Amino acid sequence: LGSAERGWESENGRAWKALADQDGFLRLLPEGRPDPTHADRHHWNDCRSDIDNEDAVSTEDDVGFIAALLDRVTAEFDVDPARIYVTGASNGGMMTFRLAMQLGQRFAAAAAIIANLPDPSECPLEAAPLPFLIMNGTADPLMPYGGGCVAGSACRRGRVRSTDETVSFWVGVNGAAGAPDENALPDACPDDGSTVTVFAYSGAAGNDIILYRIDGGGHSIPGPEATPDSGQAVTRKNRDLDAACRPAAS
Repeated sequence: LGSAERGWESENGRAWKALADQDGFLRLLPEGRPDPTHADRHHWNDCRSDIDNEDAVSTEDDVGFIAALLDRVTAEFDVDPARIYVTGASNGGMMTFRLAMQLGQRFAAAAAIIANLPDPSECPLEAAPLPFLIMNGTADPLMPYGGGCVAGSACRRGRVRSTDETVSFWVGVNGAAGAPDENALPDACPDDGSTVTVFAYSGAAGNDIILYRIDGGGHSIPGPEATPDSGQAVTRKNRDLDAACRPAAS
């Protein structure tokens, strides 16, 4: 939803930059359609079909845009095409779901944060198996964990499936069988009002699905830094983990 520049300078952005510098990978931050009412807001065409807010809706060919960016980057830099990953949060997380479904062959794995699948969707909900990580807060009033209206009961920004339904979709796609392994992470920051439980589903051919359920978490990316509004219901932020650095279930 924010600009690429804002994403670069955010806490999460700094964590990713540090990892890129440390491990030697290239980080690409594309930017969605600008919001005509807010200079620092941008929107992705994430397949929600019932958005009743012309400032927030996008009809751009964002899949084509991302595909062209990948073509350019792989042509200009020494990129291993078998080690390209996609991630995003909120509207960016929903766009990650779309890219995983429509460009899944370009990615080694995907991660969507504070995001669910659209309901209804203007895009076919069809995908090939792909390792997936999902990280959502149970107390998120903007991207409801249990599904329903996005950002308020008026549903002007559309509706989404629940996190359980979203996970079930990818469990089915990836051919995961049986109950997930469940692991409660240490409550390293008791005053953040949230805890983390990890559910790991073993998919066929290594296409696992990992759910980080942030119990009590709001519409915020987990990270160690305290923020002035982190105690509010909307943005309540889990500080037990760093989203950029804890992709595994262990």
